[in-house]
Parts: sequence; C-alpha cells; structure tokens
Amino acid sequence: MARWAAPCALLVLLAAPGCVDSWGDGAGTASAEALAVAEPAGAAALWTRTLGETDGPEDAVAALRERARAAAERLRTAPAETVEADREELATACAALAHAPDAATLPWAEWLAEEHLRLPLLAVADLRAAELVLGPDVLDLARPYDRRLADEDLRLEVHRLFWLYDPAEAAARSRRLFLREAPRARPFLQQRWLEELAPRVGDARIVPLLEEIAASDAQDTYARRLALRELGRRASPTTPAICESIFRSERGDLLTRKEALALLLELDPARGRRVLTERLPEEEVDPSLAAFLDGLRSEQGVAVEP
Repeated sequence: MARWAAPCALLVLLAAPGCVDSWGDGAGTASAEALAVAEPAGAAALWTRTLGETDGPEDAVAALRERARAAAERLRTAPAETVEADREELATACAALAHAPDAATLPWAEWLAEEHLRLPLLAVADLRAAELVLGPDVLDLARPYDRRLADEDLRLEVHRLFWLYDPAEAAARSRRLFLREAPRARPFLQQRWLEELAPRVGDARIVPLLEEIAASDAQDTYARRLALRELGRRASPTTPAICESIFRSERGDLLTRKEALALLLELDPARGRRVLTERLPEEEVDPSLAAFLDGLRSEQGVAVEP
C-alpha cells in the first residue's frame, strides 16, 4: 500500500471538543510540526487484527467503519469517565483504514457527506485518516466543509489542514470566517480558532488577519482581545500603530482599549508612554478608564503634560 510520506512529524488521538486536535507554530517546518497530528499508535495493529478476524480487506473496512461509527455514537452522550476511551477508539478505528490496500481509493468523500451533520467527530477522524494516505490532496475532501453552518470541530479541522498544506488559501478562508461572515454569528467558533488554532500557525500571513480582527469593532470583544494577545507573540512593524489606533478610536469597548494599550507599551514602550502623557477628554466621564490610565502612568513613571 502506498502511503503519503509527511515531510515532518505526522499526524494524536481525536481531540476533545474544545481542542482542534491532539493528533500531530513557528514558520516553515516548525509551523508544520505544530499543525500536524500523529497517527494513533495502535492503528496498524488494529488493521492487521481486524483483517485476520474477517473475510478479507473489504469486510475489514466494513468492520472498522462500524467500530468507528459506534464510538462516535457513544460520544454524543458519553459520560465523562468514558469520553477519553471513546475518542481513542474512534481515532484508532479510522486511522486503521489508512492501512487498507488501496486506502486512497476508499470512499472518503462519500463517508464525509453521510456523517458530517449527524456525527461530525467521525467526519473529523475520517479527514485525519484520509490525510495519512492523501497528504495535501486531503484538501479536496476538506474544502466543501468550510461553510457557515458546519460543525465547529469539523470546520476547525478543515482550517488546520489548509494552514498546514496551503497557507495562502487558508489565510483567505480564515479572513472570510472573521470579516465576511456575520462577525458575531458564531462567536464560539471564532474564539476557538483564536485560542486553539492561531497559536500553532507560524506562517506570516496570519499576522495581517490578526491585526484586522483586533481593529474591527464589528468583532466580538473577546475575539478582539484574543487577537491582540496573539499579536503579542508575533507582532509586525505595523502592530504598534494599530494598537494606538484601537486605543484612541474606541469609545465603548474599554476591555479592548486596555488590551491594546498594554500591548503597545510592551511592543513600543516610548510610543505607549507618549500616549499616557495625554489626558483624554473621556477620562472625565469614565472613572474606570481614568483609574486604569492613572495606574499605568504611576507604573510607567509618566506624568500628564499640562
């Protein structure tokens, strides 16, 4: 069986809801390693064992499909004490399919179409199994599921694959998610993207997107703050100006203003201290803002210019 060979550490057990994955940031190889997922350790042995217990590869594939589907069904209502075992069962059963003869010709697209609505975690596991065989060509399978109403875990998995194999298209798709779709329509998806996926993306094309998210007052407050925090790890030369602009232009979003000014002081202390020397008109009507700025002035040793 010919299998795609990854250029870096490959594909971990099926992630819990709330994690993009735990199967396999930086730039280049470092980014790929952070975005990759590792094949479950028992996948090859499970294929061999299932093949020996059935009447050939076709029956073995059917048995593993049933095993994976049963685990996915259990995960819909699983008590906390069995969730980890059911996730491992699902991930391993799907990954075992990658060891089937001619695994690249298995009906991956058909399976995804059948299961993505009712059993999205099964769809995630199938994409990862297909990735083991197809490598970058898995994007053809993933592309139809980057859509507005797709399950969060599945859509995050699709974005992981695009950032791993085609960062240019990934940047365009992620920009659409945040800036073209109704920004507050799926706040938890967007927050998970920023918390779980963004820290693992090393490609520089993510930075302008993070800056746009932070600067957009149409975005959820928490999403803007997460974007600013991520920019603190990988700021570009334009980030300090964007932070200052956010601080000066916002009026109702005090939390975002605080985050922006704190990051400005971290990235460009001289510029941040210059901002603190000014007494803003809104300080007279916003005690919270006034207290925050006075605290920073004291901390930075800055006096307000007369």
